[in-house]
Amino acid sequence: MTDRRLTFFSRYASMFLDHASMVFVLMGFMLVFFLPLFLLKKYVFGWWIMSKGVGLTLGFLLMGLFGSVYLNKDCIRGRAPGKRLMLHVIVNYGTNEIASPVRCLIRSVTMMLIAPVEIVVTLFSPNRRIGDYIAGTEVVKLDESIVGERNFKKIGLSIIYGTVACALLVFIQVVVLALFDDPTATEDMNWSF
Repeated sequence: MTDRRLTFFSRYASMFLDHASMVFVLMGFMLVFFLPLFLLKKYVFGWWIMSKGVGLTLGFLLMGLFGSVYLNKDCIRGRAPGKRLMLHVIVNYGTNEIASPVRCLIRSVTMMLIAPVEIVVTLFSPNRRIGDYIAGTEVVKLDESIVGERNFKKIGLSIIYGTVACALLVFIQVVVLALFDDPTATEDMNWSF
């Protein structure tokens, strides 16, 4: 069996490429989804969307979906674009089985919540960061002994879990901001576009 340990340079390169590719993809999604919604709100529906709460609900769902795309970047055979370029793969710790989409989602959540800590941990442990310890996974060099297949049911479940988790996170942020908001500060604001 070959040595599957990663250098921190190749690991950081794959992390950077993963992040950059997902930002690029999400910017495209935002243009496709938000620009038409903005134009519909402004020129077709007017204030109705915001006054009925439809816009806010749609915003939570869209932000949840966008967050889920980012969190599930590794769900197809344990490899996001950066890992594909660097020939890395996420496997269950101690085995040669490709990690399930839900495990990949779990390991990505910590990167979203505590990214600076995860980046420092990766400096000392390129194969396993905190999210990998929680999910029971590790990132290794791809070789022919690694086995696994696509499971579309698990990929779908992972996307649903990620969407719900991200939508709830956005909702909690809005609630917390509303709790600490000064109501007198918004009286003079013009909310029309």
